[in-house]
Amino acid sequence: MNQEINNLRKEIDETNQKILKLVNQRQNLSKKVGEIKKQNNLQIVDIKRESEVYDNIKKQAKQLNLDENFVVELFKLIIKNSKEIQWNQNQKN
Repeated sequence: MNQEINNLRKEIDETNQKILKLVNQRQNLSKKVGEIKKQNNLQIVDIKRESEVYDNIKKQAKQLNLDENFVVELFKLIIKNSKEIQWNQNQKN
């Protein structure tokens, strides 16, 4: 039983690493979006886009049988971080 738990924990650790790599990839994409917004004098906050993201993740959460509230709260943090990255980037240069 302990070996089975250890194997599962190893898989969890590997999954965590994949999640972190995806978060990093998303942050890098967000930086690129921020650069384009800055070059074109666009607002960082895009309510329409945020609404689209939330609608999409709710649908995907349902399809994956995930708790919708959990997924929305998770993405609120991710989106908040993306906006902070873009605001900080906008303050530079």
